[in-house]
Amino acid sequence: MDDSLHSALRSSVQVFTSHQEARSHEIRQQASRTPYERMVQFMELQQRVWGTDNPDVRESGAVNIEWRGD
Repeated sequence: MDDSLHSALRSSVQVFTSHQEARSHEIRQQASRTPYERMVQFMELQQRVWGTDNPDVRESGAVNIEWRGD
């Protein structure tokens, strides 16, 4: 990942006076990103949530479904 883009995503903080103002700013910010920037952000979030050693369940062939009754 490009280090300048990586640091730019982590170094900005905005303070808003209302939730509506914050949401409209977030929408404008998302719309202004390029597809590449969105992909980089997605990959970073995916790695943060799932980690780096997460096997693809489609490749394993094992399905583990837990059913919880009422």
